[in-house]
Amino acid sequence: MSENSYSQISESVITRICHDLVGSVGAISNGVELLEDMAGGDEISNLLKNSAAIISARVKFFRACFGGSSSTLQNPQDFVSVADKYISSLASGGRSIKTEWNVDLQKLAFKDPQFNRLILLSLMSMGSILAFGGNIKISDNAEGQIAIEGSAERISMSEDDVKIFENLNNQGDNSEFISPKNISLAIISEIIRKDRLKLYVAENKGLVSFVVG
Repeated sequence: MSENSYSQISESVITRICHDLVGSVGAISNGVELLEDMAGGDEISNLLKNSAAIISARVKFFRACFGGSSSTLQNPQDFVSVADKYISSLASGGRSIKTEWNVDLQKLAFKDPQFNRLILLSLMSMGSILAFGGNIKISDNAEGQIAIEGSAERISMSEDDVKIFENLNNQGDNSEFISPKNISLAIISEIIRKDRLKLYVAENKGLVSFVVG
C-alpha cells in the first residue's frame, strides 16, 4: 500500500473515532448544563452515567482494535466483555444488536494477537453493516476458525464495502474505497496482507458471515 493510502487510513481512523465519541461527549455536556440550571435530577444523572459508559466502552474497544500489539486483549473474559459492551453502545433510536458467543474462550487466550484483533475488527464491521439492528453470532469450529455471523431484515453495505470484501484475500488495492465508515475493513485487509492471515466474507439476503482463520 502506498504512503498516501496509509495516510488515508490514519485520517479515516481519526474521523471514525471522533464520530463515534462525539455524540456521547455532547450528551455529557448537555447534562452538565442541566445540572447548572438545577433541574432534571435523576434524568440528568442517568444521562451522564449512560454517556460515560458508552464512551468508556468505545475507547476500550478502539484501543484494542487500533492500538499497538500490547493493547490487544489477552484475557478471554475481558475480550468478550469489551466486544459486547462496544456492540451494546451502538444501540440508538430503537436499533439494537444482540451478540451470542459459542466459542471456547480458552482458545482465544492462546491465539496470535493479530488473529484476535481481526475478530474485533470483524465485529466492528458487522456493527456498521447491521445499521438497522440485528443479531451477531460468534462461534468456532474444529479447524480453529472463528465465524462471525450477522443477520437482520435489512443490512447496510455500500459498493465500496463490496469492493473491499472482494479484495480481502487477493491482495487487491483498497485505497480508493476507504472511508471512515468502513475503516475496519481496510485495516483487516492490511493485517491479512502483512501477517498472512485469512478472512472470508459471504453475504446472502440479510446474512453476512466473516470467517477468521
